[in-house]
Amino acid sequence: MKDFPASSGLLQHQALHTGGKPHSDMEGRATFDSGQNDYKCSECWKTFSHKHILVKHQKKHCSESGKAFIRRFHLVQHQTIHTEMKLYEHLGCGRFFTQSSGLIEQQTVHTRPTPYECSQCGKWVKDNFTLIVHQRVHTGEKPYKCSECGKVVSYSFTLKRHQRVHIGERPYECSVCGKFFVDSSMLIIHQRVHTRGRRFECTKCRKFFRYNFMLEKHQKAHTGERPYECSVCGKLFRHNSNHIRH
Repeated sequence: MKDFPASSGLLQHQALHTGGKPHSDMEGRATFDSGQNDYKCSECWKTFSHKHILVKHQKKHCSESGKAFIRRFHLVQHQTIHTEMKLYEHLGCGRFFTQSSGLIEQQTVHTRPTPYECSQCGKWVKDNFTLIVHQRVHTGEKPYKCSECGKVVSYSFTLKRHQRVHIGERPYECSVCGKFFVDSSMLIIHQRVHTRGRRFECTKCRKFFRYNFMLEKHQKAHTGERPYECSVCGKLFRHNSNHIRH
C-alpha cells in the first residue's frame, strides 16, 4: 500500500488512476480539479469533463433537498418525503411501484399458474404433458420412430419434418431463385446467400448482385440486348467477353 504525507499528495496520485476525474471527500464537497473539468454541479460542487456526464449526474439529485443518490429508484423512494407519494413494494422481488396497479400486475408474474417443475433444471411449465415433453431434453428419450428408415426422434414435429425427406415434400420455396426446402429454418439460412453483401436487385427475377455493373450485365438476359457485333461475320453477343472469345 502506498503512503502519502498529505491529503493533497493522495489526491494527485489518485488522478493518475482516474484521468483527472474528481474525487469527493466524506462530505461530497471537496473536489480535485485537473483544469479539464469545466462542468460543475451546483448541488454538490462536483466537476465533470463533459456536459452530458454532468446532466446524467444531476438526474440523481433530489430537486427539493439536493441530496444525491447512486440509484434512481433510491431517489424516487426518497422523494416521497416531499410529495407524500406512496410507494408499493413487492415483498417477493423487492421492486417498488408508484401505483397499486403496478404492484398487482407484478404479483401476477410471480403467481402465474405454472405448478409443474422440472426436477433437473428447475423450469416451471403449465401442465404435466408439457413437463413430460420438456424432460426429454434431459433423459434423451426418443419415442417417435420413422417407419421408412428407423430413425428415432424426441418430438412429433421433428418426425414430421424428417419424413418429408422420404416423400420428397419441400413446401418452403425461395422467392429469389425458386429453390425448395424441407423446413423454414433451412430456407432462412439459404436466403442469406442472396442478400449477404448484395444490394442490387433485379426487378425481373429478384436476383441480387454485389455490384451495379453485374446487375446491368445480368439484365441483358431479360431484354435480349446484344450490343457486341463481330465485324467479320456479323454475329451479335450479349457480353463483350464472349465477343472477344469468338
